[in-house]
Amino acid sequence: MYTIRVVHVGELLMKRSLEFIAEIGLNHNGNFNLIPELIRQASLSGANFAKFQLGWRDKPDEINCLGAADIELICKYCTLYGIKPLFSVFHENALETLLTTSYSHAIIKVASRTITLVLSVS
Repeated sequence: MYTIRVVHVGELLMKRSLEFIAEIGLNHNGNFNLIPELIRQASLSGANFAKFQLGWRDKPDEINCLGAADIELICKYCTLYGIKPLFSVFHENALETLLTTSYSHAIIKVASRTITLVLSVS
């Protein structure tokens, strides 16, 4: 005979250390004035990180053209609202831009679709 025990997901999660990432991504729809409010809402929701995308739809005429000054502002607002910034990078230029800023966290997410694996057989 088996005993069935109902366990709520919350019980399981409380036993582990978790990091909550709020995906802001392109939710600003090109209106960078929304970014501070999106960061604030992420913080109010209890998120540990506010994640943005760098290098996706980032040409000058597209909605996500974030430069070094924009990244600095994102980091400033994250500090203000007590949340850590996090960035997904989609290409090398985006990473180079990020590395020219004061962004100092050890975590940079590499967009999985941009990873290529080269196998060498000898």
